[in-house]
Amino acid sequence: LDYHCIGGDAPRWGQHRLSLDLRGTEELKRWTGGNGKRQTQIEFSEFIEDNTPDIVSPSAATMLEMARNMQAKTDVDFSSAIRMSNGHVQLKYTEQVKGTYGQGNVEIPEEFTIMIPIFVGTPRVAIGARLRYRLVSGKLTIWYDLLRHDVVQREAFLGVLQGIREGLTISIINGSPQ
Repeated sequence: LDYHCIGGDAPRWGQHRLSLDLRGTEELKRWTGGNGKRQTQIEFSEFIEDNTPDIVSPSAATMLEMARNMQAKTDVDFSSAIRMSNGHVQLKYTEQVKGTYGQGNVEIPEEFTIMIPIFVGTPRVAIGARLRYRLVSGKLTIWYDLLRHDVVQREAFLGVLQGIREGLTISIINGSPQ
């Protein structure tokens, strides 16, 4: 900010700088903190219940019902065939895990969308998530994987930067001065 003194000859070499440290929101911290974290059905249900204001598609009520009433079952088909003349053995093993919820046995959605502000004071933006579950040895684990949330965060930062640029008459240098 202070390269030269008014009326002085000596430069002051930029002793003062302005910086903007954007604070991530609590919503962002909660959702990225649980990203990819495998949970029991109870833990996942509590997480969804605590964060229903952020869920937009399918509806928060649908996601909460799904989390609370989720059922999964594994169907296994196995067959084998042996050709006696040459000893050739053919095995076929197919395992299918199907997840449903509710009385009508509605299929579990593969994806859902949340809308959260990335930085304090910024508007909410949509972030997609894949819903994942596994049934292993009779135990159900559920988690979600946020889709490219790093790109959404970068775009939110660039949006704030553009807003600042439009409001100033000086150039903004985005980066480290070192």
